[in-house]
Amino acid sequence: MLANPIDFPVRFSNLHHMARSPAHYLHALYADRQTPAMRLGKLFHAVLLGGEYVVFEGERRGKKWEIFESEHPGEEIVTTKELATANAMAAAARKHPEAAFLLGGRHEVELKWEIGGRPCLGHIDVVGGLHVTELKSGQTSQPGRFEWHALRMQYHAQLAWYFDALAITGSPRRDAYILIVEALAPHVTTAFRVTDRALEEGRKHYRLWFEQLRNCEESGVWPGYCDAILPLDVPDDDEVRLTIDGEELEVA
Repeated sequence: MLANPIDFPVRFSNLHHMARSPAHYLHALYADRQTPAMRLGKLFHAVLLGGEYVVFEGERRGKKWEIFESEHPGEEIVTTKELATANAMAAAARKHPEAAFLLGGRHEVELKWEIGGRPCLGHIDVVGGLHVTELKSGQTSQPGRFEWHALRMQYHAQLAWYFDALAITGSPRRDAYILIVEALAPHVTTAFRVTDRALEEGRKHYRLWFEQLRNCEESGVWPGYCDAILPLDVPDDDEVRLTIDGEELEVA
């Protein structure tokens, strides 16, 4: 029998799924899924900021893998290939001209707080003297492209969530940064400062999701996008714009 959703502290990693629908939030709450990209990102964090893992010298298949996995229950297992990539990414991050500043401070800081009596939980990558820094890994850190991805992934809402948590727990900060490292060589690294306007917009988003979450928890109803039958029509324009991977394509 699944635990009651209200028994889980609210984490942003789950909360942001409310942007899609309450049904997606509920699924994420119980899902035990880790994609290769997620696994690499987690390992990158561990290498750069400190974390525990065990290394398997081989591929994630076959009898040797099954035996090794059974011998390390509950531990973070990585392959030598994954570790090599994470080490290269961490080295690239350290070479950024602002790395000493952006990575300076306490690492992997756990915060516990409440909003309206509802327990919340967060882990912040770096808490510096006057700033917080979130480490990200992905396909691109290119200015002009990453910003679109960051908004789609709600990173500004995530930083606002952490900012408010720090303020509630008596440790307010002034600036928020994202250090993004590309997962593919040469692992180009770019730093971004999240503007006050972006933080305020992100704050509006997470507060709306939180309110929707509380309504769902109280009612026990977790709807999808829409229960009504919706019309599927074509625009009046002569051109239809399609968006693929964030790039607009014009189709006559």
